Amino acid sequence: MTFRVAAVLADSRANGPGTRYTLWLQGCERRCDGCANAEFQSRLGGKLRAVAAVAEEILAAPRIDGVTISGGEPFDQADAVFELIRRVRRRNDRLTFFVFSGYTFAELDSRYAIGRRPDQPDALLCGPFRRENAPDYERFLPSANQELISLTDRLNADDFRDLPLHEEIIRADGTVLRSGILRQAR
Repeated sequence: MTFRVAAVLADSRANGPGTRYTLWLQGCERRCDGCANAEFQSRLGGKLRAVAAVAEEILAAPRIDGVTISGGEPFDQADAVFELIRRVRRRNDRLTFFVFSGYTFAELDSRYAIGRRPDQPDALLCGPFRRENAPDYERFLPSANQELISLTDRLNADDFRDLPLHEEIIRADGTVLRSGILRQAR
């Protein structure tokens, strides 16, 4: 199984609790106005990667506490996301999974029985980004209409308090990767 990957940051501290292997998937049908990752919306970008290979990278990553999957829209490639969670958990059930989604919880539950499946993430930040809604940085929400939902007892709302909101990484090629809950022009 494959999925289209836009970017990877193997040791992020601004994309959820602890040190996270952060994976941005390419492609998004929602196309929220003001999206911080608009360059990841097209289905044509990124690189096609084998889920098994990405799982091996995650399992080999030193000192991570979990995996964050963002995009684009991760659930536009839902089968691959669930497969990644299954593969990693089979070999390391200590790692937590956190997924950003522009779909509401009701939409995800209706389509994927999210919250009732063994390969679900531990927590979701879900709902469309709405530029007109103020962010709620205390609750780690880019726009206040969104929800942070714990699906297991491994991650809860308190785990997302007092986190770094963003980080800037200077890559070997000199480019800068901005990551996290970025402040948007309103």
